[in-house]
Amino acid sequence: MASVRRSRRVAAESECEMMADSIPRLLTLVAVAEALSVSPHTVRMWVRKDRLRPVRVCRRLLFDPAEVARFISEGR
Repeated sequence: MASVRRSRRVAAESECEMMADSIPRLLTLVAVAEALSVSPHTVRMWVRKDRLRPVRVCRRLLFDPAEVARFISEGR
């Protein structure tokens, strides 16, 4: 019985690890501002003007690195 529980737990842990690998790491507003050498206020302005699209988690603004790369490549 214990070995069945252990194997289920191991299977659940490996499934969680696979899911975690497929979820991209999101960047904070401050990290994006630092990476682009601008102030957090400027990043918020770009969000308000729909130039940069965040992922909203509650009230936090987080950014997908691919979205930041798109923003940079468009050169706005």
